[in-house]
Amino acid sequence: YRFSVAWPRVVPTGVTSDGINQKAIAFYHDVIDELIANGIEPIITMYHWDLPQGLQDMSWNSSIAACDSKYKQGWYECADGTVDNPQPSGMSALVVKEFTSYATLLLKEYG
Repeated sequence: YRFSVAWPRVVPTGVTSDGINQKAIAFYHDVIDELIANGIEPIITMYHWDLPQGLQDMSWNSSIAACDSKYKQGWYECADGTVDNPQPSGMSALVVKEFTSYATLLLKEYG
């Protein structure tokens, strides 16, 4: 049985260092245990478009100058020192780092 683990439910702000919702962790453990107890194989999906409100509130979709370091720019966050020639920060963007933390947490919790 494939089901999604909601990123906002597990990490409400989207920033792992802000805290993990332990009740959500326990809820998903219970779901997995119940599935297994009934002979159903659980398959977890990490739905990455399920962006937590805390990350949405960082103004990802605002019209702002490219590479302005005053703003977090999500997937389009620019590498330092590239204001004149904008270069996406790619895998070092905050949202990528937080999704990686979320994925690591799920792997440790649920295998």
